[in-house]
Amino acid sequence: MGLSRGRQFSPQGLASTVGRTEAFSQVLDAMPIAVIGTPWQTAALLPGVSALAHETGHVVETDFGLDATVSAAIAAATTSSGISEGWSTHWQREVFADVFACYVAGPSFVWWLADAVPDSPETVSTLVRPSGGAWGAYPPASLRMLMNVHALRTLGQADEADRVEAYWKAAYPAHAMGTFEKDIPQVVQAVYAAAGLPRELGFRRLDAQRATIYARTVKRGTQLLSTEVFDPRAIVAVAADVHRERPTGVDRPRLWAQLQTHIVESRPAGKLDGQPAEKVAAAPSRRRTDAIAALLFDHDESMSLEGDTQVP
Repeated sequence: MGLSRGRQFSPQGLASTVGRTEAFSQVLDAMPIAVIGTPWQTAALLPGVSALAHETGHVVETDFGLDATVSAAIAAATTSSGISEGWSTHWQREVFADVFACYVAGPSFVWWLADAVPDSPETVSTLVRPSGGAWGAYPPASLRMLMNVHALRTLGQADEADRVEAYWKAAYPAHAMGTFEKDIPQVVQAVYAAAGLPRELGFRRLDAQRATIYARTVKRGTQLLSTEVFDPRAIVAVAADVHRERPTGVDRPRLWAQLQTHIVESRPAGKLDGQPAEKVAAAPSRRRTDAIAALLFDHDESMSLEGDTQVP
């Protein structure tokens, strides 16, 4: 669950009134990314971190005002489809988030999605949208998976796309929305053309890093040095490779723990790193952080944010 800016935050398991104050909402709106939630199983499985790419896609779409542009582009590309309304309106947010995740996280996201979709083969083979006037928030499972597979092919990752598709169809050989598979290329192309995602975000730019990490940590069994900085997306991709391939002699939980530790320990230092402790404690950004924490977690609205013009 990605909380796009301006949407109400309701902490799971807490009273519905918690967090529904104006001050609380203003704090969330001012954060670079306010709240991102992921399925519980990703907390203990490093390959599942690729799901963050999808949730971040929701924030990107909202913050950059892409929703109306993307919706219009999909509608124009699917005018002849009987489910154009689904693609361009009801499923548009999830379609964008999926296609964005393919762009920035590559196959690891699509593999994760293939294992995370909860529908049974029986449901997939019979589910039709719309049904009783209801579209749902997502495209039906097989249509959604094939859309992601096509996105990978569009991005030059045909071999892995073929493997994901074969894996999916082995479990879900039939689906009730096959007539609309022809919409998928138009939908994917419309999203990428409308979004104009920067080349620097593309996952394919990390191929060399991914190969280096795999060769050293999986094939040779050596650890990465904390002084070496790799893009976390490449590290998560290697974790996903190991999860899927199960190479002989590799202790997967141990390797995942090492990779996760490397992501944390190799992060570039923050702005206050290395400064005297008393200077850090007195910094305006520290005071603002304390005020934000009080509002978020202690619900103490006596902590004022007035006088601050930006979030550090």
